[in-house]
Amino acid sequence: MLDFGGSLGSTYYQNKKFLDKLDYVSWAIVEQKHFVDIGKKEFEDDRLKFFYNVDECMEKEKSNILLFSGVLQYIEKPYKLLDNILKNDFEYILIDRTSFSKTTEKIKMQVVPPSIYEASYPCWFFSELKFVKYFANAGYNVIEKFDTSDGKTKEYEFKGMLLEKSYA
Repeated sequence: MLDFGGSLGSTYYQNKKFLDKLDYVSWAIVEQKHFVDIGKKEFEDDRLKFFYNVDECMEKEKSNILLFSGVLQYIEKPYKLLDNILKNDFEYILIDRTSFSKTTEKIKMQVVPPSIYEASYPCWFFSELKFVKYFANAGYNVIEKFDTSDGKTKEYEFKGMLLEKSYA
């Protein structure tokens, strides 16, 4: 599993009790340098590994599943990133906690409540139709779609989907 933008392994640890029942599952996180440096020092073990980029990760841990959980909408050029990552020919792609507009694709500003910390981030709200079509053109079929706990409004919703590589 390649967990792109997986921070310090929260999704891994949320699922660890299930993963521990499997013979072997490698969980590789590709993240920003600050998180990788902390992760390598404090969290890395025989199953969980941290990497600075996808190429380094795939060289050492050939993953067949790619996970994007709550990260694609924060990438400046998400489709360009996907073009590069999908060259690795993953068998499955799991997309979770991703923002979709109910109208047209757009970028909005996300403002963090000051009680947490003061910051704001540009955030993509994808067109679901364009998003799914992009993956179809890359050779992936959507085999499952689901709502996530991040919510929805009349303007947007957070969703997830499981895609499978089509070899036909």
